[in-house]
Parts: sequence; C-alpha cells; structure tokens
Amino acid sequence: MKWRILNIKGRKADDLQKRLVDAHSSIHHIELIEKVRLEVRQLHELDIKRAVAGSSMRVSLDIPESVGLLTPSPAPSSSRLVDLDTGRRGKRKI
Repeated sequence: MKWRILNIKGRKADDLQKRLVDAHSSIHHIELIEKVRLEVRQLHELDIKRAVAGSSMRVSLDIPESVGLLTPSPAPSSSRLVDLDTGRRGKRKI
C-alpha cells in the first residue's frame, strides 16, 4: 500500500515537472519573459537618470523642512493631558 502511494506521488511529480518544462518552452512564456526584461531595463535606466540628476530631484514639497522653510514647533503634549475636572475628583457620594 505504501509503495503504491509513493508510486502515485512520483507520477504526479513527474507530470508536474513535464508541465513546467512545457510551459517554460512555450512561445507565450518566452514573450512574457522578454517583455518583463524590457520593463525592468527601462525602470533601471530611469533610476540611473534620477540618480544622475542629483539632489534637486530629492526635494519633497510636502515637507517644508526639505526646502529650507521653518515650521512652528507643536505645543507640548503635556498641556493636553491636564484634567479640567479636578474638583470632582475624590468626592464620592455615599
């Protein structure tokens, strides 16, 4: 019984391996690989152009500090933590 299960698994593995080889050799697969290689090459060239452009491309206009503008510092967070209702604290009705 055990050898039969191993035999079936072996045949399935062989079948899957054959399908994989067939898929890799299909023209559609080869065309997809070439298309992706071209896209990667173009993205790589774009990255190189950005790197060569220098620091002027690295300015983020969403962050004022990146263009040299000073922003006011936020109020201390402890002022928001003050309990406004301290008079009632400690007084319990019996």
